[in-house]
This record gives sequence, C-alpha cells and structure tokens, in this order.
Amino acid sequence: MIFKNKLKKLLSLGAVNVGSSLILSLFWLFLASILSQSEYGEIGYLVSIANVGMAIAMMGFNTIIVVYESKKENVFPSSFLIVLVSAIVVAFGTFIFIQNILVSVLIIGVVIFNTILAGLNGYQRYLEFSIHRILRSIITIIIAIIGYYYFGINGILFGYFISTLFILKELNSLLKNKKMDFSFLKSRVPLMLHAYAMRLTDVFIRWGDKIVIASLFGFSVLAPYYFAVQYLLVLLTIPQSLSIYLLPQESQGQKNKKLKIFSILTSCLIALLSIFLIPLGITTYFPKFENSIIAMQILSIAIIPVTVTTIQESEFFGKENSRVVLYGFIIQSGFYLLSIILLGQMFGLIGFSVGFVIAVILRVIYNFLARKNIINFLS
Repeated sequence: MIFKNKLKKLLSLGAVNVGSSLILSLFWLFLASILSQSEYGEIGYLVSIANVGMAIAMMGFNTIIVVYESKKENVFPSSFLIVLVSAIVVAFGTFIFIQNILVSVLIIGVVIFNTILAGLNGYQRYLEFSIHRILRSIITIIIAIIGYYYFGINGILFGYFISTLFILKELNSLLKNKKMDFSFLKSRVPLMLHAYAMRLTDVFIRWGDKIVIASLFGFSVLAPYYFAVQYLLVLLTIPQSLSIYLLPQESQGQKNKKLKIFSILTSCLIALLSIFLIPLGITTYFPKFENSIIAMQILSIAIIPVTVTTIQESEFFGKENSRVVLYGFIIQSGFYLLSIILLGQMFGLIGFSVGFVIAVILRVIYNFLARKNIINFLS
C-alpha cells in the first residue's frame, strides 16, 4: 500500500512534468514548421542564454530551499531576497552583452518562478507545484504565438516572460509569519557552493551547449540538434519527476527501492520504443527535420543513465554529500564540451549526440565508484 501511494504521487508528478514539457515541446515543433532553420536556431540560442543566466543568478539556492525547507528550517525568505538581487545583476550584465531587454527580463522572471517552485517542492505542496508547471506551459504558448505574429522572435521571448509571473500569488504563503534570517548561510556555504557549481555544470549540459554550438557552427547547425533535444527534454521529465519526489524524501531518510527499480525499467522501455518509432514519426510529420532522426535515436538512450544518476544523486543530496554530485556534473559537462568541439567537427549532429550519451554514462560510473568508496580521493 505504501509503495502504491508513493507510485501514485510519482506518477502524478510525472504526468504534470511530462504534460508541461510535452506542451512546450509541441510548441517548439510548431515553431519548427513556421520558422526557417536559422530563425529556429536563433530563438533556441536566446532562450538558452536566458536559462544560463537564470542558473548563474540562482547560485544553488533552489537546492538549499528544497533540502532545508523539507526539514522545517526557515531558509526561503532570505534565499528569495538574495536570488532576486542576484537576478537583477545578472540581467543587467546580460543586457550589456547581447543588447536584448527581453532576454534580461526573462532571466528575472525565470529566477522568480524557479525559486517559488523550489519553495513549493520543499513544503511538498505537490498540487500547487503541478498546477504552476502546467499553467506556465499553457500561458507561454498562447502569448508567445500571438506575440510572434506581431513582434517576431521577441514576441516569443515576451510570452516566456509573462508566463513566469502567475506563480507570484504563492509568494505570500511561503513568506507568511516568517522572518528574514541569514544566519543559516554560514553553516550552509559548502553545500550551497557545491549546489551552485553543480547547477552551473548542469545548465551547460542542458542549455550552454546550444550557445557553444551556435557560436562554433552557426544557427543552421544548431537548429536540427535543438529539434532533437526537444524530444530528449520530454523523455527527461521522467528522471526530473523522480528527482522532485525523491529529494525531500531522501532528506528525511526515506527509502524508495521498488520505486527506483520501476523507474529504471520504465526508462529502458521508453528508450527502446523511441529508437523504433522516431523514424516513422519524423518522416511522417516533420520531413523538414529528417536529418535529426539519428541524433534523436541516440539521445533517447540517454534517459537510462540519466534516470540512474537521478537516483544516485538524490541519495547523495539526502545525506548532504553534495561534493560527489558536483564532481559527477563536472565529469559529464567536461567530456560533453570536448565532444562538441572534437566529435562535432568530425561527425556533426551524430558527434554531439554520441558525446552526450557517453558523458552521462561516465557520470553514472563515477557515482557508482564514489558510492562504493572505491575512489575516496574524489568523494
């Protein structure tokens, strides 16, 4: 019965994450049908910059909020103020760099959204968490489509920004009857720094690579890879949902062995189905992106090791052993960067995709060795 209840909660979160990501991915597929490949690559480039800026501004506080609010420690009010100030500074710096005010305000909006979302997760308010994930996806599409027809690419960015603001109504409930207390920072600095460095390396894997690819190979090369990655992002909602559920659970010392096994088996099945069904789906509905098929098949395999790393690292974070997680991220992002430069030059999209899969497998291997204390000098 306990397992069924946990599975029900996980499936509910999974449905929301898959639903919200699917909505946005369908939107990106729609954009792929109306934009040129160069324009598609450019908007992907700008959104990637906004997400990298968000990660820089967050400074790892999203992890701090989830871990310590689940332990009933008062960290949200002061954390929110710090990241808000940080977001304004990063947004200003970004504007100087790319001269696009919408990207800058989007950074602030996404920081606010993700900080409040982390607060809801820390309180295990999964219903509100789910509602705002779905609501943001729907609002993004509606406003972005309207905005695109009037203002082009900037209209899409505007839609992304407006959709981050509706979660502000939850802010009062997270701050009510709580005082600003910065004393927690002193003892939490090591975990915060590890979480920050981990988030920066993670955001490179998810978004920074697009900036590198666009800079080295151009928007026309980025476009088909960005298209392939949209499918991967849908698949990654499964380990993401698992992480959302497991992190506060592991922080409280709860084990979920059956749930973890179920998640790994599910990821294997999805990867297998993807390899066989992707060619049919793309040639039928998106012939314009047939050059993305092999990349999508390769990337779909990544869901298996990513699910495994999610399980491994939820345990590490639950024990406040963030150093191992940080090193794992560094290993993955470092190898992935090299593969973009080296394999990308030789094999293009296939090189990017193979490099990503190998990189995440290396992370799994490192986490396993660290958990078994085989490489103590790194853990």
